[in-house]
Amino acid sequence: MMDFARKNFTYENLPFNKLIHRCEQTINEEFFLAPNERYYFRALGDNQRTDVANI
Repeated sequence: MMDFARKNFTYENLPFNKLIHRCEQTINEEFFLAPNERYYFRALGDNQRTDVANI
């Protein structure tokens, strides 16, 4: 579970197709923190504070 107080996660950028590929796997050979990690998708606009993502 993501814990914003302990910040037990990292922010990473991935191409969308690579994100989908990683989400399809139960255990990943390529990972950031752990082979069984989970992903949280957040799309951002050019200005992250004001723009809506164009996906």
